[in-house]
Amino acid sequence: METPFAPPDEAARDSLLQALRGAVGGAFVATSDADTFPYRRDLWPRLTVTARDGLPEVPPLAVVRPADEAEVEAVVRALHEHGCPIVAYGAGSGV
Repeated sequence: METPFAPPDEAARDSLLQALRGAVGGAFVATSDADTFPYRRDLWPRLTVTARDGLPEVPPLAVVRPADEAEVEAVVRALHEHGCPIVAYGAGSGV
């Protein structure tokens, strides 16, 4: 399994989260376990089997909800500046 992106240290993590909050506002950057849990995986059958088998699921660092095109652009810029990949999440069906 490929290791997911993780900031190298707490300062880098805090810097990334601050940039995301600056892009969309703090209320639209969710980081709690309760908020990020549904985004750990979609409902693609293979991922459902890995969950059944107890393989680890890696929670996202944050779930960001931009409101418009300008905020999407600001989020993409912040992620690029921090070397962080973008993982888009649609309806969660896996198709």
